[in-house]
Amino acid sequence: MDYCALDDNKLAVLSKTDDNALEELLLRYKGLVKSIARRFFIKGGDVEDLISEGMIGLCKAVRTFDGKSSAAFSTYAYVVVSHDMINAVKKQSSEKNLIFSNALPIKDAEGKTGGVNPEEPIMFEDETKQLDNLLKSILSPLEYDVLNEYMAGLSYGEISK
Repeated sequence: MDYCALDDNKLAVLSKTDDNALEELLLRYKGLVKSIARRFFIKGGDVEDLISEGMIGLCKAVRTFDGKSSAAFSTYAYVVVSHDMINAVKKQSSEKNLIFSNALPIKDAEGKTGGVNPEEPIMFEDETKQLDNLLKSILSPLEYDVLNEYMAGLSYGEISK
């Protein structure tokens, strides 16, 4: 049978029982799925994830299309694929999936303890003391006091008083 010669509606009905018809229909509509996928964004995902969701939606459209309504298969497929992609984006950005969206792959997290090296606070304290001693040796006592008040967040007016 020449599947290329069949229109989409007939091919969709035939694809319920014929795998070759289904394959032809999926090939015809893969471009549509890709173009719809480019309009959306999944945090932590990529376009390929959306294309996969879209292809699943396309299979669902093929399975549920009855050919008896006045709607063309192309319109029906567009609606089903778009709806499935929107649902995938909503599902991914839901509260319960935020932990997965912000997670690091294990290979990227190796050697990290909460994002802070336990030695960093001690090293920061030592560097702060060294910087403070350097400033005391360079600045006059008045300049040093003004700098400390400025670093504490006081305005110029408050410092001048």
